[in-house]
Amino acid sequence: MHKNAHTQAIRLRRALLQASSLLLLSILATGLLGQFSAWSISHADNENNRLITQYIVMVDQARSAQAIFKTQVQEWKNTLIRGSNITDRETFIAAFTKSEADTEAKFSELVRTTTELNLQSRLAEITAAQAEHQALGIKYRQALYEDRGGTFNPAAIDAAVRGMDRHLDVRINILALGLRTDESALIAKLATSSADRYATLSRTLWVLMGVSLLLVATLVFKMLRDHG
Repeated sequence: MHKNAHTQAIRLRRALLQASSLLLLSILATGLLGQFSAWSISHADNENNRLITQYIVMVDQARSAQAIFKTQVQEWKNTLIRGSNITDRETFIAAFTKSEADTEAKFSELVRTTTELNLQSRLAEITAAQAEHQALGIKYRQALYEDRGGTFNPAAIDAAVRGMDRHLDVRINILALGLRTDESALIAKLATSSADRYATLSRTLWVLMGVSLLLVATLVFKMLRDHG
């Protein structure tokens, strides 16, 4: 009888050890999954914020290009309206050239950003607008320096390029609006993706906890049944 009691005690200790080991493994697995979930969500949020920031920068670059181009056009008008004196004219031409370079720089920034994001359709729009801007600069200078018998004729110069800036201004505006639409669509897409990720990880965690508790409960029940 003593031997039988000793055998039961050994079995009980073994069963308790199994239950304890299973419980510890369950806690460890749940903890690891929880850590992974936290890392996964944090990593996804950081990546989403990076993408959103790039889209915001892209919209700002387009709007900056449009604003600087308007300044460029104004400097051109200043050249024609206030440039009767050669010294003043050269000053306005220099200001026009600087604004032109600044607009070109914004287009180049926009090309780099869209290339990084692999937005091929938008990239095509941007490079087309950039090419139009470059061609417009050539036409401005052709009109400005065309030989008119040594006289500065603002009316004739203006007639040669009148209205050419409007198409590019509209084009840049449409581009900026399109980029803003892309940004809004991205934010909505990422929000849905984040919600799905959280729901999946949450379900997985609850399933793991439920299975772990079920296994431990089954083992304890078996132990109590065998040693009750």
